[in-house]
Amino acid sequence: MKKVLRFLLGKYYKRFNSHYWQFVSVIYPFFFQKRGTLIYAGLNVGDSFQKIFFKYKRVIGFEPNIENYNKVSYYNQFKGVEIFNFALSDKKGKVKFYLPDNMNNDASASLSRFSKSNSYQSRKSIEVKTINLCDFLIEKSIKKIDFYISDIEGYDHKVLLTIFDKYIEPGKVKMIQVEAVNDLVDNPYLDCSNYEHDFDNLLLNQYKKIGRGSGFVKPGDNFTGNTLDVLYTLI
Repeated sequence: MKKVLRFLLGKYYKRFNSHYWQFVSVIYPFFFQKRGTLIYAGLNVGDSFQKIFFKYKRVIGFEPNIENYNKVSYYNQFKGVEIFNFALSDKKGKVKFYLPDNMNNDASASLSRFSKSNSYQSRKSIEVKTINLCDFLIEKSIKKIDFYISDIEGYDHKVLLTIFDKYIEPGKVKMIQVEAVNDLVDNPYLDCSNYEHDFDNLLLNQYKKIGRGSGFVKPGDNFTGNTLDVLYTLI
């Protein structure tokens, strides 16, 4: 769509581009039916989030790093969107949030310390607030989730467990995409296990694994990196 608009608007495109997502969010419902609820954990600076949020009636996103949150809080202006400056965990409190030594790769920041097998080592840590996701969703009166996306660097499985009894086991989550560690590599995290088989053991009684990719996963994708995003759909 951006290529078409760039051609049509010519020299006026740069002025329009700063309002692009407002434009998309307005026109999308005229051409497509919006889905229900999107839960997105680990927004970073919103590069992936911006490509999907407007497709849903209600959106709840989380980003613990205050610098990144200040960027993605921009989306709070959109109807039905709520962005929160929390880290997701299995309990509410305050914890250390470890930032990698590569200044340009804060997307790899984690609640877990990095193991020696991880190519990124902790540069420093900051204190962040954590919440229990299940408790939060109940407080927000979330009954069903159309798409749950988790990209929280090692804590994806631990957080998914918090919503298992109330949301996953009763079949209230249609699709789940999580970031996982390839079963064939050493665990890059010291404080948690986030292997692909951890998710398979948790989900495959009720869900079908339909893709393994990097970024947004499409059915049939079969990516084989050290970390990968895995897509499951309710059977």
